[in-house]
Amino acid sequence: MSEKDLILPAFAQNNIPVCFSCDANFVSYLGVCISSIVHSSSIKNNYDIIILEDKIPEWNKQRVLGLVKDKPNFSIRFVNVTPFFEQASSKRFYIRDRYTLSTYARFFIPDIFQAYRKIVYLDADVLVCRDIADLYAVDLEDNMLGAALDIGVYINWFAGKAGVEKYKYAYNYFTQKAHLEDIAGYFQAGVLVFNLDACRAANLLKKCLNFFNYIEKPLLVDQDVLNFVCRGKVKYFDQRWNFQWHLPVTEREALKYLPYDLFEKIQEVFEDFYIIHYCSNTRPWMAPDKQNAQLFWQKAQNTVFYEELLYENINKKINEIVNKEKHRLNYQSVFDLAHYTSLKYKYWLYRFKKHFHFSKAKREKYRNKYNEVKTRLQSIHFLIKEHK
Repeated sequence: MSEKDLILPAFAQNNIPVCFSCDANFVSYLGVCISSIVHSSSIKNNYDIIILEDKIPEWNKQRVLGLVKDKPNFSIRFVNVTPFFEQASSKRFYIRDRYTLSTYARFFIPDIFQAYRKIVYLDADVLVCRDIADLYAVDLEDNMLGAALDIGVYINWFAGKAGVEKYKYAYNYFTQKAHLEDIAGYFQAGVLVFNLDACRAANLLKKCLNFFNYIEKPLLVDQDVLNFVCRGKVKYFDQRWNFQWHLPVTEREALKYLPYDLFEKIQEVFEDFYIIHYCSNTRPWMAPDKQNAQLFWQKAQNTVFYEELLYENINKKINEIVNKEKHRLNYQSVFDLAHYTSLKYKYWLYRFKKHFHFSKAKREKYRNKYNEVKTRLQSIHFLIKEHK
């Protein structure tokens, strides 16, 4: 990076640098997260927010900048990471499911922030409920990263080891492909504190890129890479700084497979957390009825992104239902559901007449009508059962 491109701290004193990685598809969620940082901030600190972005349009950047308008102790800047990916050859990065290329931007953080010695990294799908300066203040000693354990991965390990079918795939990946003998120390990479001096000294970027020669398709993409590269050089901070919201929502029954001391610790975090991380496939914007989902929506209501979030996710839900039911949910099904009583009456009428009408031709006619009505009723019963 040339001297003219060097990114300098935004404030001379009490500068709290916080870094995100985001593409054009996730800006509204990033906006809610930044709003939560502002709400939990202190006037005593200055907050230096830098967004590593990929193709975010200017009009959307302006909406993000508007979140800290009239906040003199806040700065928001955008850094285009496309040149860094091009230089590293982005073809080597493994992408799957909901993950995008931007998730790997954290590999470049030590090289991008050469004028910094330490920085907080946050995924955009978190809510900050305590002053982020308190996390920045964690003493990393000579470690490369500060992080919290990934309890979701721990569940996959111990439940998979116990033979629970749902978790076997991940357990087999870690033991057979990644050749791990123990999951101890595996951290969640959505909330990190970088010791940038230590990362640069260890040549973090080069080691991360070389990892793909070892495992071409890491299951948890960049998180797996960072765990293997930084193993033994991580300072573990309080789990309350990265509460994975899905644990009590979708994994409550599986928590029993955790070691008892960890199980006890996690129960406490459920009620008292500093950052809530909406990771996993179940998200509050698609499951607003789940525990702690309301925290996201309460914060979203105070941003310019609220209506957009509602519109986007209502449409997603409608399309999801339509795609699931389109082979069954047609005009005939809707009509029959509205005229269920009449259809039921015809069912019994035709059932009687197909046996007892004096004309053989008529009996055959009513037998065909009975079979048709029976099929339509079965479709309605199946549809009702599916949506209970």
